[in-house]
Amino acid sequence: MLASHPMIFEPMVSCIVCVPEECMSAVYGDLNQRRFRVTNARKMNFHQIEGTAPLSEVLDLLPNLALWTGGTAYCSMHPEGYEKLPESLTTVLYCASCLRDMRIPLLSNMPIREKCLICGTPFD
Repeated sequence: MLASHPMIFEPMVSCIVCVPEECMSAVYGDLNQRRFRVTNARKMNFHQIEGTAPLSEVLDLLPNLALWTGGTAYCSMHPEGYEKLPESLTTVLYCASCLRDMRIPLLSNMPIREKCLICGTPFD
């Protein structure tokens, strides 16, 4: 299996975020840090921002929006599919038991696993 060079995919969601004018700069800054890709933005009664983002990046988006906007913003999300996880969000760890390198996803700059996916031996 490893000889086939498997890829790691992450779930993506489509989001619509609506915020008042005075909160736009803070919200845009936060969305950019979350790898949010804007596909459409328009001004109605509120500013409406549409885009896609990795699910892992937007799980805590709604509480943050409520905090910045005093509860006046809202957000909707639905599954959008999967995309390849960027190489910068993975690390290569070596298993001394299997004698092979493994690419492991990072979560908050830490590998999501501390043991080999095949034999369960702790990584060196």
